[in-house]
Amino acid sequence: MPQPLPALSLRDYQQQGECSDAETRQPLWLAVCLPELAREAAAPDREKQLQELAGWALQFSPMVSLKLPCSLLLEIGGSINYFGGLAVIRDSIARELGKRRKHVFHQATTPTPTASLILAQAGYNRVVNHGADLRSVLGPLSIEVLPLDDKRKQQLNKTGVRILRDLWRLPPGELARRFGTDLVTHLERALGKRPDPLNVYQIPPRFSASRAFSFAVTERQSLVPVVRQLLTGLCDFLHERDLYTTDYRVHLFHGQDPVTMLHIGLRQPIRQPAHLMTLLEAKVSQTRLATAVDKVTLSADRFYRVATRTRSLFPGGDLEQGGRDVSPLLELLSARLGADALKSLATHGDHRPEYACRHDVSVVAGPVPPGNSRPLWVLPEPKERLRKNDAVYYRSRIDLLMGPERIEAGWWDRADIHRDYYVGIDRVAGRVWIYHDLATRQKWYLHGLFG
Repeated sequence: MPQPLPALSLRDYQQQGECSDAETRQPLWLAVCLPELAREAAAPDREKQLQELAGWALQFSPMVSLKLPCSLLLEIGGSINYFGGLAVIRDSIARELGKRRKHVFHQATTPTPTASLILAQAGYNRVVNHGADLRSVLGPLSIEVLPLDDKRKQQLNKTGVRILRDLWRLPPGELARRFGTDLVTHLERALGKRPDPLNVYQIPPRFSASRAFSFAVTERQSLVPVVRQLLTGLCDFLHERDLYTTDYRVHLFHGQDPVTMLHIGLRQPIRQPAHLMTLLEAKVSQTRLATAVDKVTLSADRFYRVATRTRSLFPGGDLEQGGRDVSPLLELLSARLGADALKSLATHGDHRPEYACRHDVSVVAGPVPPGNSRPLWVLPEPKERLRKNDAVYYRSRIDLLMGPERIEAGWWDRADIHRDYYVGIDRVAGRVWIYHDLATRQKWYLHGLFG
């Protein structure tokens, strides 16, 4: 059995000597593993805690990467001189995690992220300054540290492979053929023979700005200039980061009284100051101020990156004028009348016409697809029509133009239908949508009208 690697204390690696100036310019990766997260915390809690720690760790390095379920990676090679040594960084992390947050943790530092992660997740607190030492340091480790399923670990055991050093003795081509290229790639990344791309963690953007009044404001219109100034700051924030938002909130503070919150929701990501201000003014005009306002705060934390599309080479061209968006009008109506005052049609996955269309507040009705054979106006209840002399009548005789479209569905909820639908023309009412009930065979019904 391989002998366990000795754990080094801060004093041990201080005695080994810090990296030289030349070496600190090379990447040096510090991995932190918190094994109790994988055992005790639920998956959403793990990621939330790791994100919180990653935000804290950004003080040591701009390159921090999350490795679920319980590890972090920091590139600290360029930060050693600034903080006064590797020992200072490791000691700060140990003090934060061990003493303040009461975490059980392991941290390892090597020239490659994969090697650091392997050592930390295996429970070793090691510092390896030189890439040439990685093979000897990692060699005695068990193959249990590799990200392999149990089946492949059993296959390796059957071939006599127990530790990483045994793997390095095998030809890479044969190893890849028998156990997969992922294994060879992982080993080569650990030794620095292959690039190791990582996703760098970034703190989610958030905007918040406040203005306090020198005297309490009781008139709604007096709030508008201050809110416009805050909203200009939000739009500058969005343009600087090439972001869009779908909602923002304005909080009105009334001293010791409860805060008034105005929520402005958007139907699509946007960052145009004029439109955002129009919505906010409409919202303010509908707000009753029970008491005076002494402070205003505007905040937003839901942002999106939108791929812009140029409609025309020249501003104001025909192509640009042709794509008119009704969303700003709908948002303005929603701000003035309330969200529940607007209704829109939303499709639903059901072949039966009675269930294929629903009213939805949050969905904007889109254009009717070309060649659509169903009308937008569907009657609440189908109306039986008169049939005589082999013809169907509504306001006048209906001549069939298109059909039949057979719909047989609904057996799963005992509301099944068996119908043949036709598009017809009534000389008085225009185009109509009728169906022949296959269950009764003799009855025809009017179910919809085309515009």
